[in-house]
Amino acid sequence: MGNYSFRLRFFRSPYETVGNATSRIVLPGRKGDPEVILVLAKKGQEIGESKTWILFSSGWPSTEEAKSAGIFYSRVLERALAQLRIGADYGSRAAKSAFTKVGLEKMGKAAGGNIVKLNDVHGLMIYENAENVSLVLAQSGFQWGPSKERLIKVFKHALIHPRKLTAQEKVCLELFNASFFQGSPDARLLLLMGGLEALMEPEKKSTAISNHIDGFLSLTNESKKLTQDEKSQLKGALRQLKNESFRQAGRKFVAQQLSSKIYMQLSPERFFNYCYTLRNKLIHGSTPLPTFNETSAVAGPLQTMVSDLLSIDLLELEP
Repeated sequence: MGNYSFRLRFFRSPYETVGNATSRIVLPGRKGDPEVILVLAKKGQEIGESKTWILFSSGWPSTEEAKSAGIFYSRVLERALAQLRIGADYGSRAAKSAFTKVGLEKMGKAAGGNIVKLNDVHGLMIYENAENVSLVLAQSGFQWGPSKERLIKVFKHALIHPRKLTAQEKVCLELFNASFFQGSPDARLLLLMGGLEALMEPEKKSTAISNHIDGFLSLTNESKKLTQDEKSQLKGALRQLKNESFRQAGRKFVAQQLSSKIYMQLSPERFFNYCYTLRNKLIHGSTPLPTFNETSAVAGPLQTMVSDLLSIDLLELEP
């Protein structure tokens, strides 16, 4: 029997679960493979109750075989849960539990003896079995915010200079607030970019361009080779060309409104353009997708940009 294990810690969606009252499910496996089980991160719960599940198997002869099997069974589980309509976060685009090597060694010594501490990874991990192995989960409780005095100062200024939000600003504010409750930087990015698009009002292009497009519309109408559905699709796309794109409108808008600001050491228009490129890659499923580090790096500055646009009249109060 081998001495290596694979372990996939993941979170199930909050509303869908497995109904059987059990804390351990032995899953079917390939002939000759060690046992593969679905267990809970915490004892004393049932599968249906827990939101943190673990796919686990021990007894693999090498790191490589444990990793290969872990990837294989993870993919099987992903497809099975998708068919059962149970959503899950497998950690592929999430921050990992990340104590440093030194920190893990200190915790191991503090626990007594030669306890080996390992990061409890959100996602797939491979490790060598040992009686003294213990997993430790890093959780962030970090909070930040303005002082009470700062809150009172800004509130007073907003009180003295009240204004109504436009319909577009209300939509943007809803999406801006929703972004703070998302654990995924991908979701935050998409919500914030949606909020920015709500503020955009693409302008019409020049008369010369519009007339040129009208010529193509006429040719499309007169075509004998196109079906009515094909004509409708083409005409819809051609009419959209009469207005500037959201990317163009966004660059222009943030440059006008936030000319003195800098985000991630970029001008507003360059930062917006970069975020819009990441947004498009996520929306259209470009391969490869933006990395976790790329989307998490822009999520905070993008929230700041949207905040600035929603409170331009209050920016003068910045310390």
